[in-house]
Amino acid sequence: MIEVMVSEPPMDDPPHYLRISKLAAPSKFEGTDDANTFEVWLQELLEYLATLRVTGPDFNRDHLRMMGSALSESASQWFFSMVQSPSRERRDWTFEATVVAMHRRFLHKKCIRSPVTNWDQMTYSASCGGVADLYKHLNKYAEQMFEHPSDFKFRQRFLSALPSGMCEAIVLHQGHSAAMSTFRKIYAAALAYERGWIR
Repeated sequence: MIEVMVSEPPMDDPPHYLRISKLAAPSKFEGTDDANTFEVWLQELLEYLATLRVTGPDFNRDHLRMMGSALSESASQWFFSMVQSPSRERRDWTFEATVVAMHRRFLHKKCIRSPVTNWDQMTYSASCGGVADLYKHLNKYAEQMFEHPSDFKFRQRFLSALPSGMCEAIVLHQGHSAAMSTFRKIYAAALAYERGWIR
């Protein structure tokens, strides 16, 4: 997320509307042991930096300053002690290193294992969004893992999460497999089965 949203220098000036309206500050992260809370907070902070065109390596100090103002309670205390305090041990904090260190400090092992467990247990549900929802959740949990599953593992997991009849139609009758087919083809076949176009 950091690389995609704020690693490159700005290509243009901030939007014109910011001259007449104030950009809402991102919400504050308190140090909650919850991966989704942390991810939403980080995304809001990065969106804020990107909108203001405060991007690229030259803005590392500004990134840290704005990050500090988007923290509260135990997260703010940690940030001051580790990153801002004159008596801190490390002097050369980058924005990315600080985000990673904060993630390690506040998101504990039980929280880190959660996306893997959710990914392993996710199954197809026709009443809860069907094929599209299955893909959305598998992709979300995969993005939250420390090590993203390979494309093959993702295709394999997607097929195994489908009902046996649907999986059989895709693999045996349509000839698709996790090893030989692209995910796009497997996904299209699953949608076609769901909509009654193939059996």
